[in-house]
Order: sequence, then structure tokens, then C-alpha cells
Amino acid sequence: MPISGPFSSNYKPKFSGHETFPLRYSWIPKITQILEGNNKDYDTTNNVLSPEQGIIEFGVGRNMVKSIDYWAQVTGIIERNKDGRILTNFGKQVFKIYDPYLENISSIWLLHWKLASQPQLTTWFYVFNYLNSLSFTKEELISEITRLSKELSWPLASENTIKRDIDVFVRSYTLSKDKRDNFNEDSFECPLSELGLVRPSMNKDNYDIHSGNKQSLSPSVLAYAVYDYASKNNEHLIPLERLCSDFGSPGKVFRMDENSMIKVLSEIDQISNGMINYSETAGHKQISINSMIATPEALIKEIFND
Repeated sequence: MPISGPFSSNYKPKFSGHETFPLRYSWIPKITQILEGNNKDYDTTNNVLSPEQGIIEFGVGRNMVKSIDYWAQVTGIIERNKDGRILTNFGKQVFKIYDPYLENISSIWLLHWKLASQPQLTTWFYVFNYLNSLSFTKEELISEITRLSKELSWPLASENTIKRDIDVFVRSYTLSKDKRDNFNEDSFECPLSELGLVRPSMNKDNYDIHSGNKQSLSPSVLAYAVYDYASKNNEHLIPLERLCSDFGSPGKVFRMDENSMIKVLSEIDQISNGMINYSETAGHKQISINSMIATPEALIKEIFND
């Protein structure tokens, strides 16, 4: 069966950059503080933090410094310019103004949205957008993504590279246990594990994806995701069906079915102060963006005003 969506043509997969380290809680507050203090801490000649300065600032090894830089970029917190690394508007607003210590669960949902809605991060995008099953094993993911890589003639990535990326993905979202059935201390380090999106199954080696209602997902975060999705597609009017089933849509990324989405969207006009509206007319369910007042900054402000 031919594959559709972003993976179908001229796609360049990405399985590396994290140096096999999941994102950690302390990295985002620290990198925000560093960038606000002195941009000279960053190496402008390549795509990593200056190793020497990063080792001093974070107290970690060279590879972990590269990982910190990678995660800060793919989550949309920092970007490169001619002078080095700078905080994005998103990074400044969320992690400088509203949540400098990454204590708010809504900030973590925003990080998940940034990661899983962009096709460039192959494993993340595959699991939340292409995978139809609600259960998987690492071996099944490795086999399926390797098959896709060969079938679609993606630039060569070894099975070991794909395996390492999948391992980082699973470690990012789950709390792992040691041989004595105790939770590993390291598994509490990644903020994404708080979301409960991926959980170890009762069946050995299996992982379950939590689908449906998300109690900790603020309606305001969903409103931001709806706006972001609409902006990427340059649209102001989107049918509910697409909002739930399109690749990179909020329904896919948050693993919410139509009923779960309607439950939240029915209040989205009030939640977003009229920036986003949901309507049902003659059986047509859709959302509309009020482009006169809707901005990402205004919607982020609503998240932290909740």
C-alpha cells in the first residue's frame, strides 16, 4: 500500500543529533539563562554549543553539550542567526517569562507538540502520526521504519542508528524499571514522561499509547496547537475531520479522537477569547481562526493565564 503524507516524497529522515540522550528537565532553564546572559557562549561556526563553554556551564561532557543544543533547537526554543544562538519568540515567552523552571505541565505539552508535529523528526512523527496501533514493541518500530527507509529510498540510515533513535524516543516518554522492578532514577529526568502518552504494557516488551481524553492537557494548549497547525497550512477554516486525522494535526499529535476533540473545542471560543471558534452548521463541524486578533503570543499568554 503506497504511503501518503510527508514521508511520501523527497523526504529526508532524521535519526540522530541527540547523541543518545533524552531531553532533561534542567537543560531548558539553564540554556535560557545562558542565552539571556551572554550569547558569546555559543559557537557560531557550527551547529553545537561551544564544547569548552558548554562543559563549564552545564558540567557535562562534550556529547551531552551537543545533545543540549539539539533538543533546544528541535523544540523551537533556540535558533541560529549570524551571531550564534538566540532564543526564539516562543522560547522567550514560555521559558523566560512564564515558566523559567519548567514547572508547568502545559509547557511540557507544548514541547511535545513542537516535537511530534514536525515531520523532520522521523521516529516522533511516525509514532504519533503514522502508527495506527495503540501498542508497539521497539523491535516492531525498528522493523517498520527500516522497511520504510528502504521502500522509499531514504538517504541511508543504518538499522543501529534507527534503533538508537527509537530507544531515545521510548526513554523520553516512559519510566523504565531495573531488574528489581524499581523505577530507574534516570527515567525521571525527561519531562515528556510526565505526559503519560506512552506507557509500558502489561505484556513484556510492549508499550501502549494513551489515546482519548488527556486530563492534564489544557484546552488553551490545544487552542495554540490548532492555531499553529492552521498557520503551517496557511488556512483559517478547517473541518474537524482534518483537525483530527491530518498528518501533523492536533488530533494525531495528542492522540485525541473526534469526541475528545469536540469536548474541548466546544469551549474554545471562550478559552481563546474569540481568537478561535468552533461551529456546527448543517452537520458541518469546523474551526475558524480570527486572524484579526489571533497570534501565537496571545494564545501562549492564555495558556499561562489559565
